[in-house]
Order: sequence, then structure tokens, then C-alpha cells
Amino acid sequence: MVIGFMLSSHATDLATGRKESVCVVGAGMSGLVAMKELLAKGHEVTCYEQAERDGGVFTTGVAYSDMRLTVSQADITLQISNVASECTLCMRTFPEIIKRYRGPDRRTTDVDSTRLFHWMTQDQRAEFYTFKRSFRNTRTLSEHERVLYEWNRRSGGRRSLQKNDDVVANVVNGRIQVRAPAQISRVDGSTVTFDDHSTVEVDAMMFSTGYEESSIPGGWIANVEIPDVRKLHKHAFQPELGRRVAFFGLARPRQGGLPVLSELLARYFAQLCSGERELPAKEEMRRVIEEDCAEEEAFFANSKKTRTLVHYTRYADDLAELIGCLPKLEAYLDDPELLTHLVCSSNIGMSYRLQGPDAFPEIAREACVAAPIADPYEAIDRFVDKALHGRMAPDAAQRAGEAIRTYLTTHKTDMPTIEDWEASAALTSETVSRNIELDCVS
Repeated sequence: MVIGFMLSSHATDLATGRKESVCVVGAGMSGLVAMKELLAKGHEVTCYEQAERDGGVFTTGVAYSDMRLTVSQADITLQISNVASECTLCMRTFPEIIKRYRGPDRRTTDVDSTRLFHWMTQDQRAEFYTFKRSFRNTRTLSEHERVLYEWNRRSGGRRSLQKNDDVVANVVNGRIQVRAPAQISRVDGSTVTFDDHSTVEVDAMMFSTGYEESSIPGGWIANVEIPDVRKLHKHAFQPELGRRVAFFGLARPRQGGLPVLSELLARYFAQLCSGERELPAKEEMRRVIEEDCAEEEAFFANSKKTRTLVHYTRYADDLAELIGCLPKLEAYLDDPELLTHLVCSSNIGMSYRLQGPDAFPEIAREACVAAPIADPYEAIDRFVDKALHGRMAPDAAQRAGEAIRTYLTTHKTDMPTIEDWEASAALTSETVSRNIELDCVS
């Protein structure tokens, strides 16, 4: 985990445009962007980093031929199974997996992090998935897709995503034997016994059983204990400490970019240090904390131990509102190209540079309209009005929906076809009618 730990000492407490001395602990991705935003505001910054180089986890990618920046238990299992004579994968629950790449042009999975999808209600998302499935039910699933489909169905959803399906290939070809849901009851020498009393003989074991990430080490801050990051305002600010201490990297999106969230938080923190913005009053912070915590507990009900999880667009929009850079769609009703991409393309960080403080609208617009449209016209046509409802005034929402449809009817080459979408659709955790049997413990 990358944690940027910020301490600011007040050079001036009253005047707007104040300059402060700020200590940044950690020169990983979050720490670097925090330094960048603080220096841009003219603050004095000192950074402490325990490693010999900056970059945090982003320095490890050189060890892997395909430049994966982080390695999950699925990646490690895949590598072990490629060289082991036998490999048994024991899982307490089924993971929720999305493909690493989508479509014939191999777009990354974050292409699906659209406002169109994230603005839907839970019931609308279920309808959206059902609509997707209506195109997929007529085709024959490959063995790879069968495993993904069944694991996702049995995962229960509402949890962190495994953003790599490469390991499934070795499940299909038999190099990995799966026991799930299952637990290890005991280990006697080289014999592993599972909770159903079955056994397997092994030469080595690797445990990927998780870790505690919810607490900030006691003693970091005198007389302050933070046992749960969800008890921080926007996962960053403790009400009693206010802006003097900010924690970075403790907001991990289920789907979407952590760098985007760290940049937004860095922009907000730099504003706080400069006096351009002020944190809410303590009681208001506590109210917002409880409200956010309740939403996150419900949304991530099956990942109770992963306390850093946040809803990507909701969290990003909340920070953007505080900064003053939340893109107002009403401003782009006469720019249907940008409007369409803001709603129907991946919600990229540049969309928060279109308006407000420290904006560069021309560059931001160029980046936004270059992002690919995630879904085919048939899906956008069906769901765009539902996504826009409540996000804009009714008349403006109607105009926006019409503008998006008109734009897309003349730019269909910019979006995937139903066939592409069908072949690479996100698999869901909902119950399906097809009976799929896998060699797993029931």
C-alpha cells in the first residue's frame, strides 16, 4: 500500500495564499503527486522515503516482462503453476474477476469505469447486466468463459475485483486444481487436510490469505488512534487533527484509477494548505464520515476487511466538488462530442481539469474525447436517460440524452459493436439460467 503522510506547519493562519512548510512521508505515487501540487502552490516541501529511489510500487514493474505494476495472488499462482508438476488452489470464497483486456483492440478493463454505469442505481445496474446477458445467452461459452462466469456468479459481488483473468487459462488446462469454497483444517508434514476431510500431498505451500489494512500504526501521532480508515473524512482527514495531517493512498477504487484519486486529494490538500479551501466543521466532518461509511459498508458487503475500498466515481466527484472542479454537464450541451465522452467513456482524471481551479480545458478536452466509448449504441440508447436522471435538471437531462444519441448515430465507428461487446462483456455475479458445472468443492 502506498501511503503519503502529510504534516503541515502553519506559517500563516489567516491570510489566503499562505505558504507552509509541509513534510511528505513516502515518495510513492501518492507522495509524488502531493509534492507536485504543493510545490505548484508555492509551499516548502520536504520528503522522507525509506527506499533508495522514489516511485513506490511503480518501481517494481521492471521485474516482469509484461510490466505489471503490482502482483496479485492470481499472478503468483499462475507463475507457480507454470513450473510446478502439480498445483492446488484453495479458496475460501470465489473471487470476482474481470478480464485484463477488453475487445479486439485489447483495451484495459478500466474502460468500463464510465459515468453512464457508475451513475446508475443498483436496480438499473442489474437491468444493465440483464441486457448484456440477453446478447450472450445465444452463444456458446468457451471453457475459459465458463469458469469466469461461474466464479463471478458464486462470488456474491459487492467486493474488491480481481483485475486479471490470466490464471483461468491454467485452471482450464488442468495445471491448477481448484478447491473452493474450502479451507485448510490442518497441515501434517507434507499432507494438507481440507475442511471436507480430503487431503493433498505438497512439497511447498504459499499463503495468500490477506492482511490487515484498516489501521494506521499506533504511535504515529501522539494521543490519536485511527483504527479504521473509514473513520477518516474522505479516507484522509481526522476531524481532531484537521488539515495538519492528511493520509494519502487509503482510498482504493474497486474499479478505476488510484492515481486519479490521489491527484484529486493532493489538489484538495494543497488548497487547504494555501487557504483557498477549508475543511468542514468537526461535526459536519463526522456526519459525512458516518454517511460515507454506511454507503461503503453496504456497497462492499462481501469485502468487509478491505476498508480502503471506495466507489471510484462517487469518491472522485466528492473530492472534485470540494476542489471546485467537478465538470458540469450543462456547460457542454452545445459540445456533443465532449458531452458524449464525459458520460460514455472511461471517467479519466483529465475530466477534472476541464473546469475550476488549475484547469487546462483545451488539453483536458483533447484527452477526454480521445477516450474510447465503452458500450454499443443499443446499450447507451437504453440507459443514458436513467443515468442522467437526478444528475441534471429534467430539461437539461433530456437535451443531454438527445445530444448524445444524435452524436453517436453519426459516430458509430467510435464505439464497440454488439458483437465486440458480447464477446468481451463484463461477467456478473447474478444468477444465470445456464447450468455450469466446474470441478470445485460444492
